[in-house]
Amino acid sequence: MGYLTFGGVGNHGLNPRFVDILGPDLGAGIGDEDLGLGPDSPCADAADNGRLFPDRMDVDGDGDRNETLPTDLAGAPRLADDEVVDTGIGKPPIVDMGALERKEDS
Repeated sequence: MGYLTFGGVGNHGLNPRFVDILGPDLGAGIGDEDLGLGPDSPCADAADNGRLFPDRMDVDGDGDRNETLPTDLAGAPRLADDEVVDTGIGKPPIVDMGALERKEDS
């Protein structure tokens, strides 16, 4: 299965190595895919912490709307330190590229 390559600042063009891009039915776009980053993804710990969105809606309910958004699209912690070499920018933990943080057990 191919993948799209986008140019520009912050993109490296490498295969993100999603957990399961097709899902059990082997059909893309059905909704059963797992687009989390796999254990060997070059996108893990490879983004720029300075580009994280602010938590304007106070998603975590702590009253701080100026902190960075604390969760990813699935509700998992956005900044999660794992055993991946940090190649991104910022003070660790480094955010993963994409909408989902890599799951430690992936």
